[in-house]
Amino acid sequence: MGSWFSANKKKEADASKGQADRAMGSASQECSKRKLARIVKVDWLDDTDNTGKAKKLLGGKGLQFVNLPRDDKFVDGKIVKNRDRLSNLPRFRVEFDQPGSHTFKVKLIPGGGNAVYSEAEKARNANFTYDASERSFTTDKDGTKVVDGMQFSVGGNDSYRLAAIDEQGNMSKSSELVTRRLMYYVKLRMKGLRTVADDPSPFQSEFEKHFIQFEQLPSASMEHIPNVGTDTGPLLAVAREAYKTSKGVLRGGHVIAVIYTDHLAVKNFSQSVIKSGVNVGPRRPVVVMPLAGPGLTNPAVQRRYLWKDIVPGEGWFVSATYSPDAGGSDVIIPETKCIAQPAGSSACTSVSIDVTGLPDGRGTITLVVDWVDRMRGGLSFGAGNAVCVCTRAWWLDISSPTQNQVLVHEIGHQVGMVANGTGRLPDRVSTHYDASKGHVGDHCHQGIPPGQARYDRPADLVAARCVMYGTTTANTAFCGNCASAVRKVDVSHAIADF
Repeated sequence: MGSWFSANKKKEADASKGQADRAMGSASQECSKRKLARIVKVDWLDDTDNTGKAKKLLGGKGLQFVNLPRDDKFVDGKIVKNRDRLSNLPRFRVEFDQPGSHTFKVKLIPGGGNAVYSEAEKARNANFTYDASERSFTTDKDGTKVVDGMQFSVGGNDSYRLAAIDEQGNMSKSSELVTRRLMYYVKLRMKGLRTVADDPSPFQSEFEKHFIQFEQLPSASMEHIPNVGTDTGPLLAVAREAYKTSKGVLRGGHVIAVIYTDHLAVKNFSQSVIKSGVNVGPRRPVVVMPLAGPGLTNPAVQRRYLWKDIVPGEGWFVSATYSPDAGGSDVIIPETKCIAQPAGSSACTSVSIDVTGLPDGRGTITLVVDWVDRMRGGLSFGAGNAVCVCTRAWWLDISSPTQNQVLVHEIGHQVGMVANGTGRLPDRVSTHYDASKGHVGDHCHQGIPPGQARYDRPADLVAARCVMYGTTTANTAFCGNCASAVRKVDVSHAIADF
């Protein structure tokens, strides 16, 4: 502001000098009796009056929720007291010491700690800029002027003041506004779930660190679905009906629907396990077939678990055959001879086959089963405002801390993480990786050496240091790289209901 301020102070001094010179003559003495209008106040409006005649001013430091439109449906009297605390175009009022039409100039003065956006970011998204221009206005005949606003950038924890100067160089400064983002969420609970994380404070606290405030709306219940695989259509259909009954619809466009589910297991159909050189026949011991193979998204050969006790009525057995080395027809092994191991457990990683009913011989057994490809902790549905959080995985209840970690991760996706430098998003996070290097979607490999072909090895799971890593870990916080992007993300656009 230095050059702008200095130029106007010089103008004020010159004007004072001219007045002194005119005082030497009688004609000038007559003119000097006429008082020049002087700017006396500029400040942000803090008023419920939307007619343009508002007078109530902020008068002190305030919060501006820059992501929400100036709409009464977001005014709750507690967090948002009136419409003036909404939008990135806050209204302000200028007042002179006497009525009349008076010209003045005004400029936004940003705080020194405001987020810095790159030229590429500002070119992609106009909301990443603030109005740095000097604007000129003229008061109404009563000597005041209400201005609809000068644009703030939409990041969090940025501060702005106004400086207004009249034609004589008199300056007035406003109080300070600090930016925040306000969003809402509503829980949709499946009936019959044993564990749902009731304390949302860990999730809320993490986002508040990055200046996004999440307010919880009353929950709604939905019908139970024992498992959600890759076909999420049935889940969304049931959840959608529950959401329509919730108060989320009253804050439409800025609400996240959090669906709490049972298992989120993905089935890998008809996988073959082959064991050759086995001896079969009466008095022969059972043949144990360990389960291992590549995954649908990860080509690494890993131990696998049978699709057992996940969906009522769905089993794991497809077929089993014995092929004798001596030649001849294959022999079908009935399902009753194939026992999941460990016996009595839901989490089974091998099958024991009773071969005593087969004729004496040696050969190959081919077992075909459905197994679990992966268990997911949560999902984010990018096409709408829904995420889901799993309350059970690997046949066990998931703890509340882990559910909150998943919630931070999935809502992180909803607000634009991990930023990849496209569209409305901030520049690409340096530790960003996409599905071509493991997992599904955009994630962060902070803590893992860069340059790897993939980031989904068992060792990577241990080394990861960001909540936006591609699978559930103990990390509940955004890493430093992601934190700067979360502060800058634009969440002002309305999210369509799922």
